[in-house]
Amino acid sequence: MLPSVVVHADWGTDPKKRVAAAAHLLSDGRYGVGLTYRVGQSGSPQQRLGICPDTPGTALVGFDFPIGVPAAYAERAVISSFGAALAEFGEGEWGEFYNVCLVPEEINVRRPFFPNSCPKAGLCRREHLTSGLGIAWQDLHRQCERKTAARVAGSPLFWTLGGKQVGKAAISGWREFIQPMVKENQAGLWPFDGPLGDLLRRRSCVIVETYPAELYSQLGVRFPGGKGGGKTSQTARKQLARQLLSEASGVGAELSGDACGEVVDGFGGGRDGEDRFDAMIGLLGMLKHVIAGSPVDAPPTSAVTSVEGWMLGQQPD
Repeated sequence: MLPSVVVHADWGTDPKKRVAAAAHLLSDGRYGVGLTYRVGQSGSPQQRLGICPDTPGTALVGFDFPIGVPAAYAERAVISSFGAALAEFGEGEWGEFYNVCLVPEEINVRRPFFPNSCPKAGLCRREHLTSGLGIAWQDLHRQCERKTAARVAGSPLFWTLGGKQVGKAAISGWREFIQPMVKENQAGLWPFDGPLGDLLRRRSCVIVETYPAELYSQLGVRFPGGKGGGKTSQTARKQLARQLLSEASGVGAELSGDACGEVVDGFGGGRDGEDRFDAMIGLLGMLKHVIAGSPVDAPPTSAVTSVEGWMLGQQPD
């Protein structure tokens, strides 16, 4: 069953850095793609993502922050279901879960995020987090975050320091979107609620985790490297325009004239250019795996499907 709308959100703790790209199913079976856009700051979660309340069919939504917790942490915290735990985070005995620890002494399984900030280099160390949680650093990575042949390891969920940290984005995304939608039974959460194909058939909205860095190689995206050669460079993004347009055509995406212009222009010279780029990369990656080919489901291990989760498009091996 093809989703009627596919949305990918490139997320950030700053609302100005939250950008989405959407594809709508056309009558001929292809998907129409328009300009990237800012995620809204008011309305329901669906409305903020640009999904109309009366949209028929299923909406498939991808977020580029972690959805799940490490198995080692779940064992220490006595969590057997991420979905069930998510409904409790921020309330009752989990009331401080989203409060990022200011000092190492505050770290525990009910308050695992650290540090909120680090005023002096070396003052906040990984050892503080591993000691406070009683979990080795390598075990703070979910299976899908570990190093692969195509990319380096991702940053662990609970370490919230540095430019690559993802914990604070997860906190905002869980609280503002995932948690309320799951608690009110407005969305199915993949892979926790079942295989992707099954969820697309029986739910009006399905939420998945994505990782643009994982999709780069799958879409043939390779930056030139060196100074000024990364995704923060508009010039570098322009050089990838032909590849992106080719990939869009290959997955059955029909970009509007404005969307084509945005790609050719390297997504503009603004500070959110790299966010718009990743929003489009994530969308094309989702279309590639869900629409143009066989869906790649998560490994059928209990840890992955119960607490850790998986990144859409990542090979099970």
